Amino acid sequence: MNSITNNKIIVTILLVLGCFFAISKVFAQTQPIQSEVWNMEGIKGIPYTQKIIKEDMYTLIAFSQIDTQNNPYVFYRTSIGNANIDVAELPPEFKVKDMVILNDTIYFCGYIENSSGFIARAKISDLFYNNYFDFDLISISDSIRKIEVYKRNSDNKIQIVAVGTDTHQIDFFLHSDEVISWSYDIYYNTNYTELVDDLEINDEYVVTVGSVSSYYSSPFGTGIIIRRYEKNNIPNNDHQMFAQYAMIPLYDRFQAKTIYGNYLAIVGVVYNDFHPSYPIKTLLLIADVMNPTISLPIQQNVDGNFTKDFLRNLTFYDVDRKMIILESKNSGLYSYPYDAAIIWDISNIYSPATTIDLYYGLDANNNHVFYNGIIEYSPYNFCAIGILDETAPTEVILWYGDRNTFGAFNCNAATQEQLVQDNLFIYPFSNVSRFPILHINWQAVNINNYHIDSQIICN
Repeated sequence: MNSITNNKIIVTILLVLGCFFAISKVFAQTQPIQSEVWNMEGIKGIPYTQKIIKEDMYTLIAFSQIDTQNNPYVFYRTSIGNANIDVAELPPEFKVKDMVILNDTIYFCGYIENSSGFIARAKISDLFYNNYFDFDLISISDSIRKIEVYKRNSDNKIQIVAVGTDTHQIDFFLHSDEVISWSYDIYYNTNYTELVDDLEINDEYVVTVGSVSSYYSSPFGTGIIIRRYEKNNIPNNDHQMFAQYAMIPLYDRFQAKTIYGNYLAIVGVVYNDFHPSYPIKTLLLIADVMNPTISLPIQQNVDGNFTKDFLRNLTFYDVDRKMIILESKNSGLYSYPYDAAIIWDISNIYSPATTIDLYYGLDANNNHVFYNGIIEYSPYNFCAIGILDETAPTEVILWYGDRNTFGAFNCNAATQEQLVQDNLFIYPFSNVSRFPILHINWQAVNINNYHIDSQIICN
């Protein structure tokens, strides 16, 4: 374990034409990886409320809703292999959905109970050691669930982009600009009820990934919708691109991750009407947002059981060009869904691997661990955050895995699945409209800071 503990707006034609791949069952066995599990002493977590990001190669920041009075959210800051954890506990009315780091500042978003969605920011030192952060309500919103932050090339000014749901339960894209007093604009699809699922930033664009139901997208059926906004000129952008992939209804929202500069990996769990014997599938799509006419493969991973799979999180590390997909998934190893880190080799995006490796995170007693966030913090090393038990929430834990070291059982079980091919169709889709709204007025909020210990519970 040394490597772990030390380590305009014109409708565009088809974005990506591709093919599907589907899986039937477990075909081969792969070796477990070297890993270990740490707990956070005294912090009782609530299932599937966690997320983790990398501050640097040696430091991780995570959050979780905790199982105490009023169920507040807490942030954790820890160094790899260090037993000491710094904690920032938010007021209980703040419910956190996402976070991102730019330089020495953390930005996060969510909603306030019985109020509106919010966007917040803090120097990392202020959040963990000086007892406060700044925030403002986004008054038209019910919740802000995804946030990204970057500096504009022309003037180095900070840009905040986010997606959320308004008070009428309609999804939107938000852009706020530091240079004009944090004014923000909202972008809606005024023709159809479009779900805006995820948000990513690449070299040239801010890209949103969403979906639309069969009722609203007729005659094309349901679909994945990909839009791009020029990141350095969003308000005056007349080069937005639209593409709809014909698709069957979703179980859950899509998630996306930028890979190779201007490529985008998209993952989602959908119904599989093409194969009634295998009703659930995980869609795996690569899109080139710079070259919309290039055809790239589309893959799917089909579940042979009738229990839902749930997508939890994605991460990508370009050293060996592999996606890690965190998913609650059925497998031949278990009779009900377990949370697995799925390794998808996309080193050749024109011909991705036709098998995937699955690693199921366990503790020393083979108990199920409920993981919800994952990050690759250094070459071949990932960390996932979750809790041990759903019925009686237990301590929040961290699962460190080394994908480059294999061996006997070590806090995980492993298997492999194969993929087969199918087809997809792509159609253009409709425009979004811009609505200037208000300004973000940052207000300070006091919080509690303290320290806890962690220890290895499985290695």
